[in-house]
Order: sequence, then C-alpha cells, then structure tokens
Amino acid sequence: MNHLIKKKLEFNGNPIFFVPADGQYWIALKPICEALNVNWKKQHFRLLSDSFFSQLSTEKGMVAADGKLRKMTCLPQRVVYGWLASINSPSPELLKYRWECYDVLF
Repeated sequence: MNHLIKKKLEFNGNPIFFVPADGQYWIALKPICEALNVNWKKQHFRLLSDSFFSQLSTEKGMVAADGKLRKMTCLPQRVVYGWLASINSPSPELLKYRWECYDVLF
C-alpha cells in the first residue's frame, strides 16, 4: 500500500480521493457515497454483484482524510461517472447531484 493521493476534490464538504496507477486515475468510492448520503455497504455489495463494475473495481492503498493509509475500493475515473448514474437511493444529496448533472449535460 504505497500509493499516495495525487488528486483530491471536495464534494458536499467531503474529500474525494484520486490516485494514479496503471496509467489512469482511480477514485475511492466510499467517500463519494458518504458525500451523497448513500449507504456504502449496499452500494459496495451492488458493485461486487455487477458483472461490469466488479471486473473494473480494485482496492488501492490511499492516505485517507484522517491521514491514515487505508485500502479503499476504487474504480477508474473513466467509469466512475457511469457507476454514479447507476446508484438508486432516496438520498436528497444524490437527487441534487443528478439535477446538477442533467443541467450540465443539457
């Protein structure tokens, strides 16, 4: 676990971590779920059960918000947005995020 965060952004006050590996950026998914107020355990189970996303997910060692090195489930940046679109939750934060995405796409 020798990866360090190389890129970070904040979403709803939560840090979202990116780490470079294998010629691409990988994004930790649990912080995204926390920022969107979505149940991480449920989404992690869904991710591992999905034939597409499960083959792309991996665990990467990253320095987390608390400064500790942790293994985090990640997806490549190029597919994480599709994964986000697949989340189904009554979370108001997720609904707000979806509206923002639709406005940007429009």
